[in-house]
Amino acid sequence: MKRIIALVVCAAICVACLASCSGDSASTAMSFKDGGKLSINFMYFLASIQKSMYSSVVQANGGSWDYVVDEENGTTLSDLLYEVTLDSAESLLICEYMHDEVYDLKLTQEQEKSVDNQISALSQSAGSKAKLEEQLSAYSSDLKTLERYLTVTLKQGNLYNYFYGENGIFPVAESDIQDYFANNYAIVTHIYFNTATKAKSDGTLVSLTDEEKSEKQQLAESVYNRILAGEDYYDLKAQYSEDTYESEYYPNGFFVTNDTAFPTEFTVAALEMQPGEYRMVQSSTSSGSGIHIMYKLPMDESLYNTDSTVYLTIKNLLIADDFQARLDEYVDNIQVDEQIMAQLNINVVPEYSLS
Repeated sequence: MKRIIALVVCAAICVACLASCSGDSASTAMSFKDGGKLSINFMYFLASIQKSMYSSVVQANGGSWDYVVDEENGTTLSDLLYEVTLDSAESLLICEYMHDEVYDLKLTQEQEKSVDNQISALSQSAGSKAKLEEQLSAYSSDLKTLERYLTVTLKQGNLYNYFYGENGIFPVAESDIQDYFANNYAIVTHIYFNTATKAKSDGTLVSLTDEEKSEKQQLAESVYNRILAGEDYYDLKAQYSEDTYESEYYPNGFFVTNDTAFPTEFTVAALEMQPGEYRMVQSSTSSGSGIHIMYKLPMDESLYNTDSTVYLTIKNLLIADDFQARLDEYVDNIQVDEQIMAQLNINVVPEYSLS
């Protein structure tokens, strides 16, 4: 209880001290050499927005920002959020410089008007512009800070679109997407046995009994041994597999990589197996459990664009890497005032959402 009270008091002091400085007149926490600056107020406001965005991660880890995610280094979720806030601010400043100075881009009248419209919408939601200003003060912010945030994020988006949008100056080569697919994905198919549920005659699902689960296990082992003995995999697949969606949605097999949403056991096996290999694995997720008799297919890189989700995932990853590399060229121009930034205590920053 004492700790909670101390945090509340600390939060009140922190907010009061930061709020005493208005927007641009506040102490500079981060700056770009011969370019823009971000105040500690801005950093506090940015951290509040980031904290709102990552709240679901905290809830999934016990609801505390003190949750340790790296035992060896003692890194907590608060530490990660602090780094995310710094990285985000750094990106915004560099993008602003590249937008204004390197590529001489301008916000359109419609974009400038959109800033005013969003502030007006937030004011209306708050009850008035004065009430919005009062709300923002709880986040060590004001209307000038809000306008600065909305403007610089627009410039970031503008720059990104100039690079990678329609007719962008840095298009991703199809050959790069194809190469990424070939080097990072595995193609597998499976014979699936559902060991969690079965459908009743009326279509409702009920859990399998222990006896039924045991029967499924025995059947899967029997089919697996028949495959190893030389029986045709696809004949047995047509006869026994309970995956009714694979042929419709994955006609070329499952495209598996480290960040796809397949069960962990399935992903690990797919990436470990050699083409032509069979393997039986059991998986368990929040939605159920099952047994997979997997068959790894040869890599066919010509399939790289047959699944739109996989294609866009790879394209966006390559764009993200390219964009970060371009920002990194200017990172040495960023200056952070560690003494000023020490005022930013992530644990006491409140969450703020613009939506």
